[in-house]
Amino acid sequence: MNSLKTILVSVAMICLCNACNNENILSDGNADGSVKFNAEVQQAITRSGNGTTLYAGTSLTLWYGSINTGTSAEYTSTAGDGIWTASTPLYWDNLTPNSDGKYPFFALAGTNTLNADATGGSVALDQSINDGYNKADMLAAYSETSARRQTLAFTLKHLMAQVTIVLKNTDNASTAFTEEQLRTASATMSSLHTDYTTSFTASACSVTAGPGTPADVNLCPDASNATSSSTMTY
Repeated sequence: MNSLKTILVSVAMICLCNACNNENILSDGNADGSVKFNAEVQQAITRSGNGTTLYAGTSLTLWYGSINTGTSAEYTSTAGDGIWTASTPLYWDNLTPNSDGKYPFFALAGTNTLNADATGGSVALDQSINDGYNKADMLAAYSETSARRQTLAFTLKHLMAQVTIVLKNTDNASTAFTEEQLRTASATMSSLHTDYTTSFTASACSVTAGPGTPADVNLCPDASNATSSSTMTY
């Protein structure tokens, strides 16, 4: 009888240990089984950027498996403090790992200008107003784990290249632009690709110029320089 008890206890201990092997000890933050993550921006240099911190109220879409075709949830950092919440978050119990046992996640912020299968996309030709300019900015990052209920870490990267043009006014009063002329001046760059193809892998999220015909892009003036009489930045 004692031997039987010993066997039963041993079996129970083995089962308990096996159950613990595929999940790390949970923190209070992960106790509800929802997916938790941290996100920062890599080398944010755009005018709409904010160092490596996302703005308060920034939304981020967390995709599981693949972008646009996988399971997703919309998260918001209300205070811009790195705490992300969602009305309907992703839950670990609803996710199935890949054949290699890993859980692949993609984070996407900014404006999703991707096509349906996320193999490419395009941005607006007319970016002369802030809405068109801001909607050309898209950030992405990849993270994976083989253990459930981990706090994921994303380093978001701006996928589009930013072009900056500075118009400098002359010091000659007889030929200089007026403040109004400078404020309302337009700038266009020729032969730019607005279409792109994507590469989303475990090592990097990136885009390259698409196969479309290059075109002229109307640039957006920087509103912070709207009252300048000497320069205008686009």
